Amino acid sequence: MNIPVHRLKHALELVEPAVAKKKVALPITANVLFQDGHLTATNLELYIVADLWEVQGDAFTLPYWALTDILKHISDTAVAVVDRSGTKVTIGFTDGQVNLVGMDAADFPPLPTIDDTELELVDGDRLVKALAASAPYAAAKDVFIGVSRPVLTGVRIGLGEPIELAAADGFQLVWQEVPLKLHGNSGMKEAIVPGNTVAALGKVWNKAIKYPRSGSGFPKLGQPPSLESAAQAIAKRMMEVRVKEGWASFRCGEVTLYSQLLSGAFPNYRGLIPEGGPLKVAFDAEAASRAVRMLAPMAAQGSGIIRMEWEGQTMKLSAMAEEQGDVAVSIPITSHGGPGHIAFNYRYLTAY
Repeated sequence: MNIPVHRLKHALELVEPAVAKKKVALPITANVLFQDGHLTATNLELYIVADLWEVQGDAFTLPYWALTDILKHISDTAVAVVDRSGTKVTIGFTDGQVNLVGMDAADFPPLPTIDDTELELVDGDRLVKALAASAPYAAAKDVFIGVSRPVLTGVRIGLGEPIELAAADGFQLVWQEVPLKLHGNSGMKEAIVPGNTVAALGKVWNKAIKYPRSGSGFPKLGQPPSLESAAQAIAKRMMEVRVKEGWASFRCGEVTLYSQLLSGAFPNYRGLIPEGGPLKVAFDAEAASRAVRMLAPMAAQGSGIIRMEWEGQTMKLSAMAEEQGDVAVSIPITSHGGPGHIAFNYRYLTAY
């Protein structure tokens, strides 16, 4: 079989987040599977399948890192001529060839089964952006009780319409409603997506070629995409999502991710969100951002705290360091409920 090198490199780049590292307990997971027009990688928790139409014939595997190291020195304009005999694979190029030894394709972990009854079509741009905004707040350790909380390493998707995203580390909480519809399998109320999956999803969404939709889904092998402009515009936004107990899949044009979902119940974050209060302050986000950036270096030299005090139509933000001094800046506000004050760690303010 003949595979253009630029297409092989692209497919390998797409599946890289799911490749196990070089030293692994299960060596087959450091290989990639070539089978039926696809390239597949897995670390057992995440599978990534990229379209590579040129792959035909019997399935075979190759060591990912060895293959990518070699391809770095091969021109994108070259064509790889692939011949195999058992687990031995010869890849010929214009000016040379390489012989690699893979592993038995029958030992490659099978893909999880998620049928089309769970398929839902969502705005991928909006979903990926929302997940990426929540992921930095997910952490493995609850700082209050000092124990590992696996569910806190992921982003919770509250299923329904709209969906709710939440992530927390026991000290910080981020929550947002996203105007998308996602119900998952019957009876499911939430899906907790691992942080590593969120990172991988963002990468492949940005790099994958988006196919125009045809019928109920994206084109399959042997069905080249149409170049009709309206379909192309829609394809750049839409993502196929399937959610069932334990697993979820995300189809981004030429690539599909299958991810294990984190098991367990996410903390009741709703109980931490004030429904209303005696004090409320509104201010221009950019003005506050400039003030926080000005105060952050001084706060970092001291206790890390930025104080906010307001009365009438003005809020004063201040920070101090015992050996450095102090700095303050005021911004205009609209307040409800009278004067007040609060303090935040400057890192949380700058992150937000």
